[in-house]
Amino acid sequence: MAITGESREELLQRIEQCRQELIEAGENPDEYFKPVEPQRAAVYYFPNGLH
Repeated sequence: MAITGESREELLQRIEQCRQELIEAGENPDEYFKPVEPQRAAVYYFPNGLH
């Protein structure tokens, strides 16, 4: 999304369109598109600050 400037909805719509084109061409879209779960960020709290 950051690269193309598209919204999340636009990007998901484009992925679905590409998946449908692959299905129509006899290809397996799962070989091209892999769902990825976002990783959680580590948050560190330093109550006394860093010395």
